[in-house]
Amino acid sequence: MHHGQHRRHLCTRSLALASLLGLAAIGCQSTGNGLETGGRGHPLLRNEKIVIAGPTITTKVPQAQTHFEAGLRSYFEGNRNAAVGFFQAASEFDAGCAMCFWGIALASAPPPGAPDDAAAIGRAATAIDRARKLGPIITEPERGYIEAMVLRVTPAGGSDPDSRLRSYTRAMQALASRYPGDVDAMTLAAEAMLATQGAPEPPTKGVSAGPAESGDAIQALRGVLAIDPNHPGAMRHYNNAVRRTLMAKWQSAMMAGQEAQAMAAAHEIKKALSDDAMREDPDLQGAATAEVFTLVRFGRWKEILQQPAPRNDLPYVAGMWYYSRGLAFTRLAQFLDVPPEQAELEEATARVPVDQTVLGTVNARRQLEIASFVLDAEIEHMRAHRENAIKQIREAVRIEDSLGATKPSAFYVPARQVCGAILLWNDRPREAEQVFREDLERNPENGWALLGLAQSLQAQKRTVEAAEAKARAQRAHGQADVRPPTSVF
Repeated sequence: MHHGQHRRHLCTRSLALASLLGLAAIGCQSTGNGLETGGRGHPLLRNEKIVIAGPTITTKVPQAQTHFEAGLRSYFEGNRNAAVGFFQAASEFDAGCAMCFWGIALASAPPPGAPDDAAAIGRAATAIDRARKLGPIITEPERGYIEAMVLRVTPAGGSDPDSRLRSYTRAMQALASRYPGDVDAMTLAAEAMLATQGAPEPPTKGVSAGPAESGDAIQALRGVLAIDPNHPGAMRHYNNAVRRTLMAKWQSAMMAGQEAQAMAAAHEIKKALSDDAMREDPDLQGAATAEVFTLVRFGRWKEILQQPAPRNDLPYVAGMWYYSRGLAFTRLAQFLDVPPEQAELEEATARVPVDQTVLGTVNARRQLEIASFVLDAEIEHMRAHRENAIKQIREAVRIEDSLGATKPSAFYVPARQVCGAILLWNDRPREAEQVFREDLERNPENGWALLGLAQSLQAQKRTVEAAEAKARAQRAHGQADVRPPTSVF
């Protein structure tokens, strides 16, 4: 949002604002979340948090400007709840600040590419309507931001979420093209492009400026980093895009039954991560599970039990580690009852914030709930509680469906592939056939589901159809280095 001659070095200006606002004044009370509460009930930035680079917006109220800057930085860092609070505070300091209401809409709306949320869309639409009504007193670039957000959260952008996202993406690309030095517009355009174009191509070495309107999110992010190497949103999305590329490579190898390639990709992902990075951006925890998920996918149960425990302050990673161990103990029949890892998985799930994501748009807690139901189903099957096993795995399928399609998947296996296997193990081949066919609609021609389908048809003595499905499975796994026994190990 830096526009030509209006661009400033706001770190210096924000230090002056700290003094002006008297943020260290006696009587402020800490809220424990990076804010303090002043006498009027408005949240005020703590003194040590005031050095924030951000845009200059149309407002004559210094507090509104400063809190807007904090909101935008929080958004770019992935802390949407904090961003809403900062933007709301900014709007309370200046009820005539159109961009403050734009910020509320930005942080309230579901992340680009995430499943639709009617309540969140409603809050965002209300805020952007307020911003739009203040249009006559703002600059042309600000109007561009607001009109783009209108397309994202109202029927003006289309009749469905995908149409609205595409309309918003095109509008942000156009805005970034009109103002090529506006790193915030370029970053927001790239964020939307990443959600609309699927997995990006692997980035090349080095950072060079490139046009945001090219349709290439990676190129747009390189352009931002060439201008501002420390831009929090560009750094976050660029790093995520690199990892997303590796995740797509990993997921492709997993589906193809290529254990060696999947493990090699998982090791690359592990090298690209650090505990500190995952603490700063919990979304990255979704990539950190690739290694243990590869071991699970290919039935390396003893190796799973040799994996070191992750840090306890990474609850998503810890939860999936407990899941893998619980599944290994179950498959190795080392517990006749429920392994203690199930309780540990549930405890880790409870520590994950309800709105935390992994891989950009996937709800982390819901992913852990899927894992918990899958493990429950496996345990119940081991205990010969057939109906309970089927009930639990169908619940995992239901939750997975509620999350919508994500590419690459945050989980290592579609829940239907586990469901079909459990149905087969419990002599229900007709139901298993239906489940495998449903999975093939979502993951066309994948070898795991085709093998399960072939076995379901064979169990029904439909030998011609079974042979056809088996041939398709063999073609799908033509480059596989592991031959699975059924849809799961």
